[in-house]
Amino acid sequence: MKTCPNCTAAVPELASFCASCGSEFHGADAVPLESAPPPPVLPPRPWLWVAGIGAFFVLLVGCFVSIQTILIYRQAAIPRPTVAAPSNFTLNERNFKQIGVALHNYHDVFSVMPAGGIFDEQGTEFHSWQTALLPFLGYGETYETVFFELPWNAQENQWPMGEGIRQYLNPAIPQTHTGSGYALSHVAGNSQVFPDNKGLAFKEIVDGTSNTLIAGEVVDGFAPWGYPRNVRDPADGLHGDSRTFGSLGKKGGVMFLKADGSTVFVNNDVDPSVLKALSTPAGGEETPEMPSMRNPPP
Repeated sequence: MKTCPNCTAAVPELASFCASCGSEFHGADAVPLESAPPPPVLPPRPWLWVAGIGAFFVLLVGCFVSIQTILIYRQAAIPRPTVAAPSNFTLNERNFKQIGVALHNYHDVFSVMPAGGIFDEQGTEFHSWQTALLPFLGYGETYETVFFELPWNAQENQWPMGEGIRQYLNPAIPQTHTGSGYALSHVAGNSQVFPDNKGLAFKEIVDGTSNTLIAGEVVDGFAPWGYPRNVRDPADGLHGDSRTFGSLGKKGGVMFLKADGSTVFVNNDVDPSVLKALSTPAGGEETPEMPSMRNPPP
């Protein structure tokens, strides 16, 4: 476009006549219009792409959280099998087996088992076979605090003798200490295998370690584990009195540890001759097969 030289009206580029004022003119006489200004250039906005990336990640995180929430709810809705806690019977059996391992480790070190009890010529009671096993049961620190040159119940020994030893306790029996604070044991040794002042070697158990009872559970007449006379004779029978072996509630029989480290459940109605044969380490008696215990009694 250009302007009319007479009235300055806008006329087409090739026109020679102004429609506004009616004048004629030559193309050279027209004045071209000024070019339109260029559109403004906007300043760069770097925050726009940052905001876009941020929005994308927010959306991505939201999707991830939503998926995880759905999975959690689905997993919670799936029933899971419950694992029953070990029974007291099973825990007690484990304790017996750990005592068996400790006895064998003791024998590996000293070539004999511990003596049933240590006494001097005057009969002063010093320490028990269960005290000797402490380092092999994980109670080495307790063992180190015992004054072995003093009797087990000396005032200096009252603190270590008051510590409960897990392997010597039946979890089903609530009594764990005497009135004086000494820790009890629910396990007694076989007096024929744990003599006074002498440790027996496995080679002396000529009846066979798998045919000889070495310790058993007791339910009455509990003695502290530090007491050096904590032994009983299985040949005296089961559930007789506070000096015999027995189980809580007389549940069909009594748990024993054999010299080979295995456990066995001896029925209450066991033949006395069989029980006697199992009690002696070198009696030469024939003993029947007694399978290792696997299931709790009825």
